[in-house]
Amino acid sequence: MTSQFLVQPCSPESALLVEGAEHVLLGLSPWNSYYKPATIDALVGWACSHFTKVDVFLPGYEAAHTLTAAGIDAPEAVRRARRAVTQLRNPARSALERAGVSPSKHLHTWTTLANRPSYVTARARVEDAYRDDPEVRRACRLTAREAVRHASGGHEPTDAQIDQAVSYAIAELPLVVNGPEVFGTKTSVFVYHRQMDLLAPLIAGKTIRLRPAKGQGYAVVTRAQNDPNTIGTATTDSVLPLRYPFPPGELGTPPPVLEWARKHRPVCPVQLPSGTEVWMVTRKNNIAQVLTDPRFSRNLVHKDAPRYVGEDFTAVPGCIFNLDPPDHTRVRHVISRFYTSAGAETYRPMVEQHAARLLDAMAEGPNPADLVPAYIAPLPLAASSAILRIPIEQVQAHRRCFHAQTNPAASPEQVAAATKAVTEFTSEVIEEKLRETTNADTAQGPIEALIQARAADLISEQELQGTVAYLLVIGSEPLVSPLGTGIATLLVNRDQLNACINDPTLWPKAVEEVLRYHHNGGVLGLPRVATEDITLHNVTIRRGQGVCTPMLSATWDPEHYQNPAKFNIHRGTDATAAFGAGPHFCLGTALTRMFLLTAYQALFAHFPTLFLAISEHEIPRELDLFFTGPASVPVVWNPAPN
Repeated sequence: MTSQFLVQPCSPESALLVEGAEHVLLGLSPWNSYYKPATIDALVGWACSHFTKVDVFLPGYEAAHTLTAAGIDAPEAVRRARRAVTQLRNPARSALERAGVSPSKHLHTWTTLANRPSYVTARARVEDAYRDDPEVRRACRLTAREAVRHASGGHEPTDAQIDQAVSYAIAELPLVVNGPEVFGTKTSVFVYHRQMDLLAPLIAGKTIRLRPAKGQGYAVVTRAQNDPNTIGTATTDSVLPLRYPFPPGELGTPPPVLEWARKHRPVCPVQLPSGTEVWMVTRKNNIAQVLTDPRFSRNLVHKDAPRYVGEDFTAVPGCIFNLDPPDHTRVRHVISRFYTSAGAETYRPMVEQHAARLLDAMAEGPNPADLVPAYIAPLPLAASSAILRIPIEQVQAHRRCFHAQTNPAASPEQVAAATKAVTEFTSEVIEEKLRETTNADTAQGPIEALIQARAADLISEQELQGTVAYLLVIGSEPLVSPLGTGIATLLVNRDQLNACINDPTLWPKAVEEVLRYHHNGGVLGLPRVATEDITLHNVTIRRGQGVCTPMLSATWDPEHYQNPAKFNIHRGTDATAAFGAGPHFCLGTALTRMFLLTAYQALFAHFPTLFLAISEHEIPRELDLFFTGPASVPVVWNPAPN
C-alpha cells in the first residue's frame, strides 16, 4: 500500500522500534480538524501495512471533564463528548474492517479499558507518579491547561479548572507509557500527529516515578506535504544530533540510545547542554583507539574547548585530567604510588572500620531503612576523608560544588560560580595542609605529596591546585554510583547474590560485573579534542572538534561481551575496559575495586537477609549529576535472632 505519511521518530530508540515494532497504537483526538474521515482511513491503512498488530484508541467520558472544566454544564458536555467520539469511532471502525482487523477487539476508548487488569495496574502507577513526581504532575497539568483553554475559547483556566480536567491526561498516560503491558506485546509505538507536551519529560528522561516501558516507542506521523501519493519517511538522521543528557536505561544500565548509536552511527553527533556539538564514539575498539591516539588531546583549558554546561571542572588549568604527556606523566608520577594495588590495600582496614560503624548504626535504627543516607553516601565520603587526610566536612562541601558544576540544568553563570568556589575551596585545603606540614621526608598522603613536589619545583602551582581539585572529585564521587546501583542490582539478581554470600571467592567477580554493567554512573566521559583531521567510520572529525567516549558503551559492546545486557558474575571477562586506556587510564582503578569489594562484603555479612523494600523499577535516580546514581534504595531485612 502506498504511504501518504511522513514518519518522524521522537528518539533514536523510537527510530529502531518504528522499523521493527510488532504493535502500533494510533491515538485519535476529538475536536481536532486533522482527524477527518479520509485521514483516519489512510492512517489505519498505513498502520496495518507496517505493523503486525494495530490498535486505535479514542477518549471516553474523560473528554467531558474538559468541557465541564471550561464552564459547559454537565449534560451538554456529555452530549458534545459523545458526538465527538462517535465522529471518530465510525470512520475508525470502517477503516479497521477494510483492513481485516476486528474493531471489537482493536478499537478502544479509555472507558472500555477501565476494567482491563493491565490498564488498571498501569493507571495506578500513573496516579502514584502524578502524586509523587513533580515532572509528571507538571506535564499532566500543562496538558489539561491547554485543553481547557482550547475548549473555553482561549481563556486562562484556574487551578480548580485544571484539577477538574486533568483526569483526561491521567487516563491517557498508561496507554502511551506502557503499551506493551496494556496490549500484551513486546514492542509498541504510540503514534500521534504532533509532539505532545504530556510525553516530552518522559522521553527526555526527566521523570523519576514514571518512565516509558522497555519496548515503548513514539513517532509523529503526519500527511506528506508535497505529494499526497508519495512515500515520505523521515530518516533516523532527523533525530540528530542526539541531545545529552540521554534518557536512562533501567536500574542504572546504559541509555538505550548508546545501543542505537553503536549499531547505526558509531561516530555520532551529540549536542551537550551547553549547546556545543561533539562526536560520540560508541564501539569498544574505536573507543580504545581514541583513548590511546595522541592526536586526541585532553587539554581542555582554552576558550573553544567543549564544555558540558559552562566553565566547569574541565576548565581548571593544571588539573591532571587536562594534561597531555609528558606533563601528565610527570604529575601523575607524584601521586601514583597511593593508587597502586598495594597502596589501595593499605586503606582496606580503614574502609572496613567505617563500614562496620555505619552498618552497626543501621542495625540499631529503623527497619526498613534507606541505604543511601545510611551507607551508600557516607561510606565513600568517610573513605575519601581518610585517604586525603582532610575533614569529612571539606569533602562534603566539595561534593556539593561539583554537583553544581556539572548539573545539566544549571545556567552558565551558576556553573562558573561553582567553579570559582571550587578553586577557592581547593586553595583553602592546600593552605591548611601547608600549615600542618612537618619536616618529615615522607609524604603521608597524596595531597602532601603534591605539596612536597611543588616545594621541590617538580610541578607548577597550577598543577598543584588543579590536581588537588581532581583528587577531591575522584576521592568519593565515582564510588557512590557503583556502590548504590551495584547493591540494588545484586538484590535484584538474588541467585547470584546468594552465590557470593555462600562462596566469598565470588565477590571479586561480582565487583567486576557491577563495574562492567554500570561503570561509575558517568555516561559520556570527559571530552577529548582532535588536534588534526581524523577519520573514523567514514566520518571526518575536524581539528578542534570534541570527541566523547562513553565507557558503558564499550563494556556493553556485543562484539566483545556475550549477551551484555545480562548481569552475570560468572562471565569470563573483567571490567578493565570500564577504566579506559592509554595515559589517562583511571588512576583510581585499584582503589575502586578494593572499596567496592570491601563494602559489598561488609554489607551482606551484616545483613545476609537484606531485600529491596520496593520494586527495582521504583528506585529513583539522581539524573542531574555527572555520576548518576540511585537517590534512594529502601531495604528491609530479617532481624538476627536474640
